[in-house]
Amino acid sequence: MTQEKSIMDILESTAWQNVEEKDVYIVFKNDTLIKYSRDIFTGEKRVITDVFYLSDVLDEEFDNTKIGKNKNGKYLLSHSIRVKRLFSYEINTVNENELTLEITEMVFGGGQTSTYRAYSGKVE
Repeated sequence: MTQEKSIMDILESTAWQNVEEKDVYIVFKNDTLIKYSRDIFTGEKRVITDVFYLSDVLDEEFDNTKIGKNKNGKYLLSHSIRVKRLFSYEINTVNENELTLEITEMVFGGGQTSTYRAYSGKVE
């Protein structure tokens, strides 16, 4: 009998490449979400690091006590250290090949969906 992988195990198992924006990648590691992208004006590499947690409840404020507690959840909540705000996403799809996140209505009116594919190359 094989044990089913948790959402956290799947998130941390690979880098994820955005399907629409090929130069955008996210990596989940030790309760940290690292986003790699390029500045749309200068083309310079950008790396943004945020803390995050998984939850079955869509919290209105980031709850530091939940970091690292849940291996599964319907929502991914991150706290941007740079802009000091909560970002929340509903996890629509998660498997070893695909991750689909929908921004909740708490953030910028919500509804925008981003799809990522597992990426085995080097992320820079």
